[in-house]
This record gives sequence, C-alpha cells and structure tokens, in this order.
Amino acid sequence: MSLRLLCFASLIVGFFCQRDQNLQQPIASNQNSQLNQNFPNGESNPGQFANNANQGSPEISPRKMAPVNEIPSAKFNNPPLGAAKPVGPKNLISETPECGADVRRICPESMLSSNFNILTCLAQRQDDSDLSDICHTYVWEYKRQMSTDSRFTPMLAETCKEETDQIIRDGSCGTADETQKNLVSCLMLHKNTLKSPTDSKCRHMVNRISLIVFQDYRLISGFYENCKDDVAKLRCGSIDIDQNPAHSQGYTIECLREKFKQVSPECKKEIFLVAELQADDFNLDRSLYFACRDDRTQMCGDVTAGQGKVFECLMDKMNDPKMSTECKTALSSREKLMVEDPKVSFPLREYCMEDLERFKGDCDFDHMVEDHSKMASMLLCLELKQRNALARQSDPSERPDEKSKPLTAKCVTAMKGARKMLMSDYELNPAIVKHCSEVIKDECGGLEKGGKTLHCLMKVGKSRERGSLNLEKDYPKCFKSIEFLIRSVNPVDDISTDAVLMEACKPTLDRLCRRPNGGYVEDPVGCLFEKIDEDAMTDECEEILLEISYFTARDWALDRKLFRACSLDAKEKCSVDKWPAKMDQSSHGEIFACLYRHINHESASLKLSDKCTAEVIRVMKNRAVSVGLNPYIEFQCRQNLAEYCSDPEITNNRKELECLQDIYSIESVRGSENNAKVLTKECKAALKNYTKVETEEIEINRKLYKSCKPLIETYCAEEKNKATNQGELFNCMVAHKTERDVSEICAAGIEHMQLIQLKDFEFDRKFKKMCREDVSEYCPEAKSKDEVVTCLSKTIRDDKVQGRNARISEECQTELKRPLQERYEDVKLDRSVHRVCKYDIQEHCKGVKSGQGRLLECLKDKKEVLRVECRRALFEREEEEMSEPDKEQEKDFVLNRMCKGMIREYCPDEENTLKCLWRHRNEKDFDDRCLKIVHKRMITKGEDVRLNADMFKSCQVDIQKECRSELEQAKDKSKEPNNVEEYQGVVINCLRKKFAEKKLTEKCSAQVRQFIRASAQEWKMDFKLRMACKAVVKDMCSDRAPSKVEECLKEKFLSGELSDSVDPNGKCRDEVKRVLDEGALDIQADPVLQKTCSLDIEHVCSSVTPGNGRQVTCLIEKMQSGVQITADCKKMLNDRLQMWRMAGSQMQSLQSMSDLMVQVSESPNRHYFLTIFGMLITFIFVGGLCFGRVTKRVAREMKSR
Repeated sequence: MSLRLLCFASLIVGFFCQRDQNLQQPIASNQNSQLNQNFPNGESNPGQFANNANQGSPEISPRKMAPVNEIPSAKFNNPPLGAAKPVGPKNLISETPECGADVRRICPESMLSSNFNILTCLAQRQDDSDLSDICHTYVWEYKRQMSTDSRFTPMLAETCKEETDQIIRDGSCGTADETQKNLVSCLMLHKNTLKSPTDSKCRHMVNRISLIVFQDYRLISGFYENCKDDVAKLRCGSIDIDQNPAHSQGYTIECLREKFKQVSPECKKEIFLVAELQADDFNLDRSLYFACRDDRTQMCGDVTAGQGKVFECLMDKMNDPKMSTECKTALSSREKLMVEDPKVSFPLREYCMEDLERFKGDCDFDHMVEDHSKMASMLLCLELKQRNALARQSDPSERPDEKSKPLTAKCVTAMKGARKMLMSDYELNPAIVKHCSEVIKDECGGLEKGGKTLHCLMKVGKSRERGSLNLEKDYPKCFKSIEFLIRSVNPVDDISTDAVLMEACKPTLDRLCRRPNGGYVEDPVGCLFEKIDEDAMTDECEEILLEISYFTARDWALDRKLFRACSLDAKEKCSVDKWPAKMDQSSHGEIFACLYRHINHESASLKLSDKCTAEVIRVMKNRAVSVGLNPYIEFQCRQNLAEYCSDPEITNNRKELECLQDIYSIESVRGSENNAKVLTKECKAALKNYTKVETEEIEINRKLYKSCKPLIETYCAEEKNKATNQGELFNCMVAHKTERDVSEICAAGIEHMQLIQLKDFEFDRKFKKMCREDVSEYCPEAKSKDEVVTCLSKTIRDDKVQGRNARISEECQTELKRPLQERYEDVKLDRSVHRVCKYDIQEHCKGVKSGQGRLLECLKDKKEVLRVECRRALFEREEEEMSEPDKEQEKDFVLNRMCKGMIREYCPDEENTLKCLWRHRNEKDFDDRCLKIVHKRMITKGEDVRLNADMFKSCQVDIQKECRSELEQAKDKSKEPNNVEEYQGVVINCLRKKFAEKKLTEKCSAQVRQFIRASAQEWKMDFKLRMACKAVVKDMCSDRAPSKVEECLKEKFLSGELSDSVDPNGKCRDEVKRVLDEGALDIQADPVLQKTCSLDIEHVCSSVTPGNGRQVTCLIEKMQSGVQITADCKKMLNDRLQMWRMAGSQMQSLQSMSDLMVQVSESPNRHYFLTIFGMLITFIFVGGLCFGRVTKRVAREMKSR
C-alpha cells in the first residue's frame, strides 16, 4: 500500500481515546436542539456526531469563505514570548487560561467537556482570526505534544479490532504488519467496504480524526517532508513548524493544487495521496468545504455526506449560474486532480478497483497514453475491456475466463460520472490544452468552459467549407486529442454526459423522444437522428448533434447496439478480433464500411446476420444526414470534397454526398477525359460500395425515404416490411413514381437515385442477379447499367429479327423490361440519348418537364427538325421499342399511361396492346388522348420497315429478293454524315408495289395487306404519301380527320385540283395514283368505298373472298349487269372507275393459271364459265373417240424390230 501512516493523527486519536470518556456517551438532545437547525437533513452537529458517525463529518453554521490571500496576518504571528504551554493531554482545552475564554465564546457548551469535540469545533471555522495568538499556539502545541504519546495504536487497534481483522484477511492493505503500521490511512480508505455497522465506534473514530488531520498539512506524515520546499518556492504558506498559522494550513494544500504543474514529483504524490483520502467525504477537503458550504446547502442540501456523493452533486451543478465563483474554482481544482489520478474520484476508486485489478497490466495508470489524462485513458481502457467482454459473450468459440467478464454495474455507473466531468471542461484534458490552444484562441473566441469550447473544436474539426481550417490536416495532434476524448467519453451512449448536447436538445427530446411514462426512450441520440428532419428539431440541437456524431461515427464500436449485434460478423467478415488494436489508434470507419459491404452479399457465408444487418441499416440511415458521418467516404474523398463540394450552398444544406454521387454518375456518360470533375480512384470505390447498399436498402437515404413516405405506405407496404428488401422497395417506388398522388419532390428523388444507378449495373441488385452471366458472355465491355441495358436489348432484337434462338436467358429478358421501361419514362435515364439530344431538348423542348415520357415524346414530335446525331439516337430507341411484335406495349411508357383505362376496358388479356387499341379506336367512348397516341405509334410504323416488327420479320426473304436494290440504296444513304438513320418508307413502299404485282410470299403479303388497310385509316402511316402531299393536305384537307385525308386527296385528284400549281413536281399525284391502285386491288384499302358499299357487298357479293380486287370487280360487274345496288354505292363506284381510268389502273391482270381459276370460281357467272369449260372438254374427248389418232400408225412388226 502506497499511502503513508497518518502518525500524528493516530496519536491524537489515541490520546482522545483515553481522555474523552464522554465521547462514547450520547449528548442530551435538549443541549443540541439549538444547533440542529443549521445542519441539512439532520446531519450531525458536533454534539450529535457520536450517534451519527455514518452521516459524515460534523458541520457548524455556514460562513463566507475568506480567500487564502486574505487570511489575517495575525494568524501567522509567533506566539508571545513567555506564553503558557499546555500542561498535559489530561487538561481540557476549555479550562486552560490560554484558550478557555476563546473556546467558551466560540463553541457550544455541549462540546466543552471533550477535547476532541473542541478541536472539531475549531476545525469547522473558516475564519479563525478571532482566536488569540496564545490559543493558536496552545492548540498547535497540544497536537504536537500528543505525538510523544505511544498509547494510541493499541487503543485504535482494540477499538477497530473487528475491522482490522477483516482488512488483514482481505489483504486490502498488504500484510498484517503493513496494516498495523498504516492502520489509520487503511481504515480511512476502506471504511465503506467494512462489514461492521455504519454507526460503529471505529467508523466514528476514523471520521472524527480525518476532520482534524486535513486541517493542517503539517499533521500529515510525509506531506511535510516531501512538500516543504515546494511550499516555500511557490509561496503557499508557512513552512516553519514552530510558526503557528493555526487552522489555515489547509489552504496550503489548495495552493499546491492550483500550482500543480510546478510541483515536484515527490510532492505531487503526496497531493494525490491526500486527495484520495479526502475523496470519501466533502468535509475532509477543507478549502473546498469552506468554498462550497453555502452552495452545498442550497443545491445539494438533501445529499448525505460520505462516499463522494456531495462532490458528485456539486459537480453536476457546476454549470448552474447560481453556483458561486469560489465554489466553481475549488471544484475545478479538484477535478484536475481527478483526471490525473482517477483514484481521487471516490466512485471510480471504490467501484472500479476490482475490475482494474482483473485487468492489471492492461489498464495500469502508469502505462496510459502519452499526453492524455489518466482518467480518459482509464475510461477508454475499461470501455475496451467491456466491449471485448460483450463480444466474447456472443461468440460461442470463446472460452470464458476472468478477463472476459463484463464490468460491474457500479463501475459502469461510476464511469458515466467521470465521462460527464471530462466533457464539462476542455482544461481537464491536458492533450487538448497542449495541442489545441492555438485553435481555441483563433477559432473559439478564447477560453470558455462548460463544454462549449470542446464543441467549438468539434465544429472546427468537422467543417469542410472552402477556405475554412482543416483541423485534421493542419492540426493533426489536436484532432487526434479530440478523437481520443470522444472515444473515452462516448456521449452518444449516454446523452447526459454531454451537458451542452443535453441542454441544446432537451426541448426536442421532451417533445419527440419521451415514453408514455415520462422518461426518455432507451436510445435518445438515435431518436434525435430519426427526428432530425422534424419541425420540432431545433437548429442548435441539430448542429451540436452532428458535431459530436462526426467523431463518434469514426469508431463503429462506440455504438453499443451495433457492436453487440455485429461483433461476431466483424470478426468473421472483416478480420476484427479486438476493439481497438490500440487505445490511441485513429479510425476512418473502415470496419463499418466493411460491414455494410456484406449486407446483401451473394455468398451466404459472407452475408451479415439478420440482427447485424438491421443494426447496420439503422446506423447508415442515421449517418445519411451528412457525409461527415460517413468517415470512410469522407476520408477517401477528402480531396474531391474540398475541390468540388465545399461551397456553402452545398455544405449548409448537407448535400456533399449527393454532390459526390452526381459527379460519380456523370462520369459514366461523359468519361473522365470529357468531364471537368474527376473523382479519385479511392473515392470512386468508396462511393460505389456505399451507393450499392443505398440502392438496395433505400431507407438509408433518409431524405428520399421521408419525401416518399406516402408513396411507400400506399403502394409499397409489403416491400417496406421486409427485413432486407434488397432493392425491391426501390423498384416498387420507381414503378409508382408517376402516380398522380406522388409529390414532385418524391419523384425527383427517385429519379436522382435512378440516375446514380446508371453508373454501374451492380447497383441494381435484382438486375445484376438475373443478368450477370448474360452480361459476362455477350456484353463484357459494357460497364455502366445504361451500356448493359442497351447491349442486352440489341442482342435480343437481333436474335428475333434474324430468327435465331434467343441467346439471352429468359430470366434476364424478363428483368430487362424494367430498366427499359424506366428509360422510356425519362430520357434522362437514357444517357446515350440524353447526351446527344441535350441541345435539341433545350431548343425544341425547353418548357417540357422530364419524367412520364414527356421529353422523349417531345423529341419524337419534333423529329423532323432534330439534329442528325439526336435523330439517329432516337431511331435506335424506336427500333428497340418496336423490336418485339407481341410486346411493344411493355416498353411504351406513354402508351401505357395514356391508354391505361382503354387497355383495362378493351384489351385486358391482349398480348399486343397497340393492335388491340387500333381495332377499338372507333368505339364511342374511346379516350381522345389515347387515340392520339395510338395514331402516333401507327404512323411511326410506316417510317421504316424495321419499326414494324411484324412486317420486318415476315418479309425478310421478300425484302432480300424483291427490294434488295431499294434496301441497299436506303442503307447507303443512311450512312452519309448528314443523313438520318431511317429508311424513310423506301422499303415499305417497295413492298407495297410488289404486293400489287403479287410477287410477295403469302406470309409477307398478309402483313403488307394489313398495313395498307391500316394506312388507309391514318394517311400519315404512308410515309411517301405524307412527304409528297404534306403541303397539299395542309392547304386543302386540313379540316379532315386522319381517316378522311386519303379520300380528300382522291376527290381533289378527280376534280383536277391537284394541278401543277399545287403539286409542281407531280409527286403527290403519283402517290395518290398508287393509293388508288391499292384500293382497286383490295376494297379494305379504300375505307370510304368499303363503308359506302358494305350492304351491297353483303347482298350481292357475300360469297366473294376479299382481296385481289375480287369484291370491287364483283360490285362493278353487278352494277353493269343491272343488278340492283344502292345509289350511294353506285355513285361511289362510278367515281372510282373514273379515278382508276385517270390513274391508268388496270384493275386486275391475270398473272397465272391459278389467278384464272380463282377469278372464275369467285365470278358471279361462274356456272356459265364452268358449263362452257366442261362442254369444251367433252367436245375434245368425243372428238378423240370419233376420229382416232392424229399420228400415223406403225405396223406391229416394225415395233418388234
């Protein structure tokens, strides 16, 4: 045991044990009633102390403290020569001529019969200037004379025999001889752990002697010898033992404390020793007692003295403006001793010694971290052991041992008090004082206590504004000192340890984080983060919360719930065995970054456990508030943050992470060489890992999650309730972002995440899972999601067009629909198109909002005026959109959106929605907006055969055989620099001509016929007609419906209005003639004629098959043969005959015997023709029988030769 024997004190007690027989007798209550009113909570006054030893040291009525330098000089004068000397220890001080009058004037009568009570009474007085010099001398000589009395130790040992035996058995003070030698100090240190009753004589005796001993440093054995030189050098009082500074010598200890840094090492040990002995009772620290006596009564009057409780209460109230300056100064002085020697703190010494003993060698005070206080180092070391103990408990492979046990509950409670003290004053942290003084002076407006200076340093540390101080770079030791303190204190684990944070956030906590029973929730800091976007969150609370969290986020293990849930995962997945490897080891969030990389790992063995996943997502959600709370990203991207994302507009709105992600996603389109802002390799890797998790677990993006909460609750509740939705929730949000009740903020946030996803197809977990093998085999060069989607889509289209078996797996094809639909919904998500069409959008679609297919639709409408590069890119998308004949509607966002109701009503089970809608377009209740989109899509089909998937697939052979020259010509033309990609109707026009010439295969003819019939209902589908007659239609037929424009042109042709003045080059007339020829071949290609003569066809030509002009021919023959037909039909037929003659149409020419057979079989006079044909055959047969052979007969003999 390092503490010295308080020998002089022992002699005093020994003397009083013999002299004061009344010490053990209760004082009459009526003698003390007058004094009791001056003591809080019934604490013992000097007369009551014998019966209330357990309630702390005696006190008298409070008086104002006299500062050390104001103590009257008379107290330090030598006694007069010839002054009387004490006559012996058996004399009562109250009866001596030297002190009798003073003592009777000062002390209550009830105390006069005991020298112990008299000394106690005198010790309780702060100002003893009214004590005569003779009495001063007498009292001092009285104490010194007792040093020659050798009867004390046996008496004390007899009085405290039971307690002494217990201490010897426990070995708390060493061997039996060491215990007997240091009996008083040993009993003082361990009195609270003794099993004897709290009101025992031994306890009472130890408490009483302590009060007198600490009044004068010269009474403490060892202190005088080791500190006398320091007392003289630092001018802290009298050093001459023959001088009589009376009871004021207690201030000498306080003076040495204030000048602690200048004190010699030997004296420092003595100061710590005294402070440790005083730690139990507030009354034993005489300077503190007198400085805080009034404050104690007002603020801690209900706190019982002993076990450091009054110290703890007063320290809790240090920020109270009502506390006196003298008391704050005295408390601050004692706090500095505590941080340098944690044993000066009674709770730490009393309740953590057992744990420190277990960890001896690891948490020894002599091996703490350089520059940092021993208290901070001890707290961090114990916290380290606590964390590792909890980790071992959750690891079945660990064998329990003594060191693996968690800390005791009392020690954990004691540590909380110590943490709170460290956070209250930066001066209690020597490393911060040493390394941060310049920063404090320049950035924090000087030196301010109460924890505000520490938060100022934290604010400077987390600042990333352009031009601001970079604390980590410019003052690395200061930054590390703050980091060390925060790791030692960990305010987020217990918000009450940070008074500044608690004060700033109390209104928010009271409103948002209270339980129904009135207390706060289990994790107040976590609650504050969850409510950080609420209106009730104050700016001050938010700022301070982010300041402290900036440092706590750097060490994942400071989050107790996260550590307990993930310690085993960290060990298995991130090779983390202990936390941390070194107490002063800095961290940039590497371990947490490793954990979130494994949230949804594809390998089951590397995937985080469910409980760890839930905690990681919770922490990521909280940290999404600011990039500073993602230390790994901040560390890897610090250069880019300073260069690109440090403008106040970004930092003030906490958009640094969005800024980095925007730059990261833009690079996927422009490439590093074309992008003014380029991220470092390390930053890209960090962003990729974070963004990958963010897109899979969208609740991490708290801004997006909050703005889209109504959408999620309405449309995506099922996906939301999954423990890990692995991107399904975000996919659901994308699918419903165009709903009418979705806010613009939500839609914009979803769009932003979609843009980020385009950077890497791995950001879309489900897409990556379904298409990984296909991408590896067929699109190995594609990196971004946009490139992968384009490559896969082209591969699928090529396979279908060329009639090959599908190379892309069915699962991948199914999943590919979603990203295709997304980019048709918003051209911004189609980076290759948006890049080349950006200027066209600004010029021609400036007022059009993005999303819901609006921009892409605008570009289609303005196709004729787009730049060539944009138009070519647009054609590629149209080709992709029309690539699957039976599934066009799956990619066409606008068609699905505008025609949602019509599809539900008329085409719920149809595979090809467009064809179905076209069939029902003339329904009375058909939606006009839907009809407009349907017409537009049909028009697109006529511009290029590749955009008409049915025709292109069915006519592959025919195109190569009949239209090769036209195809080659169109290809060559499209390759020219200033020409567009489309064939512009060239191939389709060729197929229409070959159809009229009956040179196409049956399968191709069917498609061309169907197209001709459709184009008759929408004249713009006929690209050649549209381009040739655009001006004529505008001048003469602009008032006609699309289905009536062809008829208008025919009428103008018939009337001769399509003159050279209107159609100078005759192209429109040529196209009208072609249309008339097509109508002559198929009445369904002439919708006006078909509608006018529909009843006549049914009546007189019902048996005639449509096509090849048969029904038209039938009607004309019937009309010419006098068969009764309707007047309208007759008039229409006459007009058509005149048109055909003007156009030079041959109606129908027979190209083969089969045409002749079909013509005869379908003719109304077929019986006549069949009769004639039969008679002809009969005549030939009969003639042969009658007239024999025509050739010359040859003799048999000649045949046999």
